[in-house]
Amino acid sequence: MISNQFIHGKCWESDEEKLCYFIVVYASPTVSIRMFLWEQLLTVKFRNGEAWLLSGDFNALIRIEERFGGLISQLGVSSLFWDFVYNDGLFEVEYRGADFTWWWCLLYERLDRYLVSDAWYLSFPNTMVIHLDRVGSDHCPLILIMTQQTRSTDDRLFCFIVAWQDHPQYNEFLTLTWNPNESEH
Repeated sequence: MISNQFIHGKCWESDEEKLCYFIVVYASPTVSIRMFLWEQLLTVKFRNGEAWLLSGDFNALIRIEERFGGLISQLGVSSLFWDFVYNDGLFEVEYRGADFTWWWCLLYERLDRYLVSDAWYLSFPNTMVIHLDRVGSDHCPLILIMTQQTRSTDDRLFCFIVAWQDHPQYNEFLTLTWNPNESEH
């Protein structure tokens, strides 16, 4: 599948003997055009058990901390981008290097990133991104580093999204899940 904002493809991972899927994104800097990106990406089905990697310039923020400087009136994050990442169960790849991948004058933002499915982490648990110094561009280049390591089925990935704490039933769910005997008293 090809769009004017992303390319979707697949490749064969010979050591694991399975398909891996990838999407390379260049999201439009124009919000009204970029809105269609999230709708189009939702048509790509991220199935459980399939290794997915999404990368590129998303031209959107997930957290307010991903921006420094600029006009205060433009500090918002993209709820459509956040919803896409959250609803599809995607995770940000850990990175090393500068916190901001794009800057112009006194405005710094993290617009470029790698996102993966949980199946990707199970196949490539040591995946990491390096943010290099920018040269000749307002974006810094990113390098993906992946090493393969076999995990046992008991060694499952634990992920936590801080926004879950805002859910009204968070405390009740946490208590019942982590202390199942507590509900019996």
